[in-house]
Amino acid sequence: MSSEVYSHSHAISRSEALRYIKLRHVKNAEDLGIADELWALYEEYRNLFHLEDPFQPEEYLIANDLEEHTWDNLNLACVESVKRVDICKKSERVKRLRKVPPQVNINLSNVNFPTLNIPSLPQSITQQQMDALIQQAAGGAIQQSLSNAVQVAVDQLVKSLPQVGFEHISFNSGWRKEA
Repeated sequence: MSSEVYSHSHAISRSEALRYIKLRHVKNAEDLGIADELWALYEEYRNLFHLEDPFQPEEYLIANDLEEHTWDNLNLACVESVKRVDICKKSERVKRLRKVPPQVNINLSNVNFPTLNIPSLPQSITQQQMDALIQQAAGGAIQQSLSNAVQVAVDQLVKSLPQVGFEHISFNSGWRKEA
């Protein structure tokens, strides 16, 4: 198209379209008195597509110390007509990938319930019966606490492992009628 431009990514300006390509349907918005309307349309698109806020999910995870985050209803494209507006949207989940060792063992077999001493018992209940009732009642809560502690330990271990990249998963993609 032009000997001075050596890039296929060169955007053709309005003046180049008129001068070099001789496109007669290209008009000057100022001459037609629609410059303000075009600028307002640009501002709507700028807000719809967040043009001034680049989508950088990896940086968001790092800055917020997150392992994973999901963005819903990201606007990708828009087709407008007099009667309706269709927007192509998608959701995206981004997750840090960690270098996990092939096997991690956690041994909890040496955890025992403490002995319970209750100084005064009713006449009809023996110490062994009371211990059994308390262990039965507290056993589930203790087991849940241990499970939670193990999960926290595993999460912290995984978070401390070296990062090897990011995984991007797109879902719920498609066009939706907006108006």
